[in-house]
Amino acid sequence: MLSTLFLLAVAARAEVGEHARLSGILEVPKLFGEVVPNGPPGLKPVNPGSVKIYAQPAKRKWPTPKKIDAPGDVAYEEWGNETPGAVVFRQRKGWYEVKLKDGKGWIDAAEAGKFHALEDLVAGGLAYMTSDWDGEVHEKPEKDSPSKKLEPGGDEYGAQVLSHKRNKDGLWLQVRVLDSTGCEGGEAKELATGWVRAHAANGIVAIWFHSRGC
Repeated sequence: MLSTLFLLAVAARAEVGEHARLSGILEVPKLFGEVVPNGPPGLKPVNPGSVKIYAQPAKRKWPTPKKIDAPGDVAYEEWGNETPGAVVFRQRKGWYEVKLKDGKGWIDAAEAGKFHALEDLVAGGLAYMTSDWDGEVHEKPEKDSPSKKLEPGGDEYGAQVLSHKRNKDGLWLQVRVLDSTGCEGGEAKELATGWVRAHAANGIVAIWFHSRGC
């Protein structure tokens, strides 16, 4: 049954560009399954069931927490090859705020699996600068720091993430911006190295990754 529900949910899957302020992806085994060590790509259904969604990051009897039991009940993205998880916007100790079909809600960490932070996803994957990126590469992780401006390139710029830092402006990533992801063949050429804001002015991620490689 889980497999059927998942296939139905794929058609309604939102693109990453629609997830403003995405902070990471959360594994939720009851909804998506879990990875089988040394197994094939994808997730294996394991003890499928419902997950409680709370209005606030606390176990309160009121309002009564709702229950979801299908992958399509939450916005999701892949954190690895054919391995989807719930899109997370905010974190509190032991809690994750996720996007639902009809709003947002909080999942207790006890009902979830590993959390993959945005900075880890793009550092460990085949990263690229998204079309929402403003093209600015700063000398320091500060919005008023001197910067080099690159022409808009859609999703064509590749990126190698070197480090990250958080401050009052949010998450910054130190990257090597490349003229391609390398998937087209040949060696990618470095265009600039510096700091970029992880989120564009509209809140959409400025850098993302190809979860399934080239």
